[in-house]
Amino acid sequence: MHKHLRLALATASAAALTGGLLTFSAATATAADSVHHPMADFNNDGYGDVAYSAGGATVGGKAEAGQVVALYGSASGISSTKRTTISQNTSGVPGQAETGDWFSWSSAYGDYNGDGYDDLAVSAPMEDVDGDTDGGTVLIVWGSASGLSGATTIKDLAPSSHDQWGRSLASGDFDGDGTEDLAIGSTSNEVFVIGDGITKSGSFGDQYAIKLDIVSGKGAGAIMLTAGDANGDKRTDLVVDGFETDSSWQYNTNWYVPGSSQGLGAEGGVRELKRGIITGIGDINGDGYGDIVTGQDWDPSKDGSEPSVPGSSTGGKIHILFGSADGPATTVAVTQDSGNVPGSSERGDYFGSELSLGDINGDGKTDL
Repeated sequence: MHKHLRLALATASAAALTGGLLTFSAATATAADSVHHPMADFNNDGYGDVAYSAGGATVGGKAEAGQVVALYGSASGISSTKRTTISQNTSGVPGQAETGDWFSWSSAYGDYNGDGYDDLAVSAPMEDVDGDTDGGTVLIVWGSASGLSGATTIKDLAPSSHDQWGRSLASGDFDGDGTEDLAIGSTSNEVFVIGDGITKSGSFGDQYAIKLDIVSGKGAGAIMLTAGDANGDKRTDLVVDGFETDSSWQYNTNWYVPGSSQGLGAEGGVRELKRGIITGIGDINGDGYGDIVTGQDWDPSKDGSEPSVPGSSTGGKIHILFGSADGPATTVAVTQDSGNVPGSSERGDYFGSELSLGDINGDGKTDL
């Protein structure tokens, strides 16, 4: 079975998936509501903060135990002197640094307990839990006036049905009730959502799961979660990346799950989007709707010995799915042969294998 997986967890550079975790947050229109801030502020001083993952870092002599580094903003920007480094060996953080846990592989931020400070959700998806190999752990590291400190475990809601709890994470107000919610992926075809107030004791007001037509099992499940508002209703929507089940080749594809007053997908509208291995959401054309960008870096089959990924083109491409009141609508594809994009499309270029969104020139439109 041939799978087009973006990156293998055990061998990839963690920075490729999560080092840009908060870079996406600076993009216009990724914040879908008044709750989720467009940039994290862990100490609530009015300056944006960033958190960088080092999931493969050696901690206390344990290879690939993982850690995360938060850098705090100021009037002069960020610097290495104002920072917090957090691992499972940090005081107040549950567990301990162990070989191969990949702590901070996936992260998301939001004010989960509503105290005015943004918090950081962090996973260790390969941690063994109560005898469950690679069961995975999700923690929330709490924001405060002095920055991030202390953490609470978010217990797996269905430990016997999957592994790698926290393989992917995303935050937003999915039901529009004014409280921050957290979406949690694993190796199953379900994405779990908790919210309506998450406390430092680990309790929360609401929980549910959404099931998608993606492959479950080792190396599968919800590979990547991306949150943003594509239909402008002020409820955060979710894009889920996983392997489609339509053929034995199981290509990466993306599913759009709209937010609603009853939670993600509760009012329908779930649909498959363009295939791709990485996703971002931002308002590229400045119309107030979040646009979904997917990177599809595969070349077509060279000699016909295996099927080409549907929609693939030489050198790779990105798809921009422009948002509207009905969610993602018009699609534009961009390659290195498009318009004023430098270079030209050549086999093996992997154009679209990584992307980031933000307003670089201050015109109110997200740049890619």
